This record gives sequence, C-alpha cells and structure tokens, in this order.
Amino acid sequence: MRCPSPRYFADFGRARTTDIWPDIPVQGANVAVNSFLRAFLRHGQVDQYWFFAPPSSVERIKQAIKEETSRSRVPAGIGVGSFSSLVDEFGGYGFTHWLDLSCSFEAPSSLRKKLSSRPFPIIVTHHSISYPWMLRGLFMPMVLSQSYPFDAIVCTSAAARTAIVRLLDRLSIDLKRELGIDARFSGRIEVIPLGVDTEKFRPRQKEAARRQVGLPKNAFIILYLGRLSAVDKADLTPFLRLFAGLVKSNPKKKLLFVVASARAGPYLDTLIRCARESGIGKNVRFIVIPDNPAVLYCAADIFVSPVDNIQESFGLSVVEAMACGIPQVVSDWNGYRDTVVDGETGFLVPTLWMQCDEDLVEAAPLFDGEGTFDHVSLAQSVAIDLRAYRDRLQLLIDDAEMRAAMSLHSRERALNCFSWPAVMRRYQSLWTELGTMAAAAICVPNSSASSMHPRYYDVFGHFASHSVTAATRLRITTAGRRARPAASPEYEIAEEWKLLDQDLLRGALGLLRRQELDRETLVDRLVSISRSRAHHRHFIYRHVMWLLKHGFIEACD
Repeated sequence: MRCPSPRYFADFGRARTTDIWPDIPVQGANVAVNSFLRAFLRHGQVDQYWFFAPPSSVERIKQAIKEETSRSRVPAGIGVGSFSSLVDEFGGYGFTHWLDLSCSFEAPSSLRKKLSSRPFPIIVTHHSISYPWMLRGLFMPMVLSQSYPFDAIVCTSAAARTAIVRLLDRLSIDLKRELGIDARFSGRIEVIPLGVDTEKFRPRQKEAARRQVGLPKNAFIILYLGRLSAVDKADLTPFLRLFAGLVKSNPKKKLLFVVASARAGPYLDTLIRCARESGIGKNVRFIVIPDNPAVLYCAADIFVSPVDNIQESFGLSVVEAMACGIPQVVSDWNGYRDTVVDGETGFLVPTLWMQCDEDLVEAAPLFDGEGTFDHVSLAQSVAIDLRAYRDRLQLLIDDAEMRAAMSLHSRERALNCFSWPAVMRRYQSLWTELGTMAAAAICVPNSSASSMHPRYYDVFGHFASHSVTAATRLRITTAGRRARPAASPEYEIAEEWKLLDQDLLRGALGLLRRQELDRETLVDRLVSISRSRAHHRHFIYRHVMWLLKHGFIEACD
C-alpha cells in the first residue's frame, strides 16, 4: 500500500492528529482512510502487509502502528518501507496485490510495468471525484496507464460508480477524437461501501448520552454532524428556516437542532446569524470539536444531512448515525441512497437539479486547483424539497413507534452491510478473485519509463554550467579530510528528509582520502562496500553531488 500522506496513520492508537500531524484537518476522507487501515489490519486475511511512504515518514508510520497495536515494535507480518527501497528491491517483495486508498493508479501501474516479472492486481479506492484537477491528476493517468481485467477501481456507492464510468468513458472518447489515441481503463469498476466501527458507534441509553454531552434530557433533538461548509458539503441555511417552521408548529415539543463539526470556520458565523434572524437562536446549539461523536449521535432523536454538493460521494456520518440506531432523514443524493433505506431506516428527501453548468465547464481550467467556485456555484443550484423534508421530520416527531422501529432496522442494516468485518469480507472476495485472474495472466516487464514520469535531468540538465560525467575525476578537499558530514549543520536538511545514507558518505570520503578517483570508479567501489542494502546507482550519484555541493570533495578539472 502506498502511503504518500500522513493522514493514512494520523489517528492510530494514542498518536492522534494533534500530537503527531497537527496540520491534518479532520475530514470525512481522513476518517475513512484511518478507519479502513485499522479494519484492514484487524480483519483482513493477509499474511504480510507492506506500507510504503516517503523516507521522512517511515519512522512516524512505524510509531503509529506500534501505538495502534499497543506493542513496543511493529508486529510480525507488517512491514514499513520507503519509496526508495520499493524501487530498489521491487522484485524481492513478491507482491500479490497492490492497494491504494488515494485512487492513484498510475504509480503502481508504472512500477508493475517496469519492474515486475509477475502480474498482480492493482486495486484503488476513491473519496471525492468531482474536482477538476482530478481529471488530469488521477483519471487521465488511469486511462493512459497499462491496466488489465484483474485491476479494479472500488467505488463507495452506485452513484459514484456511474460517475466514474461516465468520466472514464468521456476521457477515452475525447482522447480518440482530439489526439487519435486509443486508451481506456481495462479493469473492473466495483462497488464496496465504506465501513464503520460498530463497536464504537452503537446504541446507548439516551438520557445517559445526553448527560455526558451536556444536552437537555427533555428536548427533542435533531442532529447534524459533519463539515460546516456550503462550498463543498451542505448549505444548512434552508434547513434552518425549515426548522424554524417546525419550532413554531410544535410549541410543546421543545425542539433543539444540534449542529456539530470537527472544526469551525467562517460559515459558522453565517449559521449563527441565520438562526438568530429566524427567531430560533435558543433552539439551535452549535458544538465545535465534539468530545465523543459516537455518544453525541445517541443523544439525538433524528439525524439529518441535507447534502447538496457533488463533492459528497458516500456520507460516512449517515452510516455512523445508522450504527447508533438513530433514524436518518437525508437528501436523496449520491451515496445516501445506497445507505438509507427509505421508510425503513429513515427517509430520503427528493432533490431537484437541472443542467446549468455550461459556463462553469468552459471556465473550469481557469479555476483548476481551486475546486471552490464551481462547487459552490453548482451546490447553490441544487434544491431539496423542503416541504417533503418538513413532512418527514414531523412524521417522526409525532410517531415514537416509527422512530423505535427505524432504530432497530438501522442498527441491523449497519451490522449487516457497513460493519468493517462485513466490508472486509467483500474486499477479501474481490482480491481473491482478482488474484486468481492475475495468476493465470502473463506480464512481461518493460524497462521504458511511462510517459507520465518526469525526466528531470533530460529536461533541466542544461541549467547547470557543467556536467559531472563518468570520467570526471574527484578528490577530497581539506574540509573533507577533517569533516564528519553527519555531524555538520549542512546535514540537517538531508536528515530531516532522509535523503542520504551516512555509510555511503563516510565510504566516499574514505576512498578519496587514499587517491583521486573518477566518478564511476568511486561509485563502483561504494556499491561493493555497501553494508546496508543494494542502492540505486543514481541514489549514490546524489551522495557524490552532496559532497561536492558542500565542499567536502571537488572536481579535479
């Protein structure tokens, strides 16, 4: 598994985001990745796991895994390696499957194409799929990369699957029409939902839950828990006006709308002002960074999520509420209709939209990398049937027996469909099937790099005045004779990013103390005396250049 981002292990064990990776926002994708990895390690039926990360993140990932497993060392069967070791020793790992949680297909495909003598399935999962940059950053490389029928994209919902199929087909058609290129993704596109920890998210006694989170015991509580953003989540202002009507028509119910989010932002001020101007300031409670979301769900009578944004592809909070036995009344939008069973676990409220995006499509390249203007513009053109929303809520407010029945159905559905053991069984079935297909296939390594690989020196080598060639003779300087590179201030950046091997630096200086050597002879001898592992030759070249950069050695001419 490739782990390019710290979010993969940010919430493991006692190594919380605020302790080790303080800059990682708490978002649905981050929560989903952490939950998946935890379930993967606990419920997956695999003998050996390997996680690969940038060299600077390897030790932090090892520590996070130790924290999660409450052990002093990384458990047997789990390996953590750097990207460098992955490239240098690819064949030695004996991969049977490759899993990537950030939907990056091009990287493992190019490695398999160039370095593997044995085919193996590549399985990628997605989170958001709507941002323009993803066309070029994820899906165009996916279409152009070498793929096989035993590869797969795992979608979290049927609606997301339809969107990805349409997106990939559109790219293939456009490449053929505009450039004459026949390219398409040849793998499977499957649907497996995200999961939830049904031991953590479980029904609790309502009065005790309210006492724990500080909510009134005699109120009728409607809960929204999720990111506060009208740009890429949900505009709650229409719902606040709807709720104001419910408060007015239910004077004896003591209705309370609780809005909880993992972080505050400017949109919070908008909602506070909207609630006050609607005359329901005392009926709305805002909670930022709730102490225990699982308990907060159980303190509610109904969970709502009026999502209206194409960014939403699944809706993890809906499943969390379902696992806690709380009826869900949500917009009939994207992945929500895969989770909520209308009339059984809650209600799906109709949504309305129309094609009104032509100017946004034309302007999309100008906003590429932003993804905010187009998303908020589109979301403001999505309408939720507010009358239907109000009617569904009123029905549940009035009918305690219906709420109780939906609570039981919700918990049962969460256990059967969205518990991590159930989800992992579906993954296990998929990669067993794909692995069997791959074992019967033939894969011939291709030494050429992919067109998606940058050629740094080929493109930028002329920036330098001179090139250090194979014949360039090198000698140690006075500074190099008395230096201990690893103890010098110059080494701090290299140490921070885990760029260099100290043994190679010491070895190079030791060899050059005895005599001048040309570049290739020096590197050949470093290869022969390397005590750690087989390094890529160009990795060793960078050690030579680092010594040149800091004046420990010099070129003779």
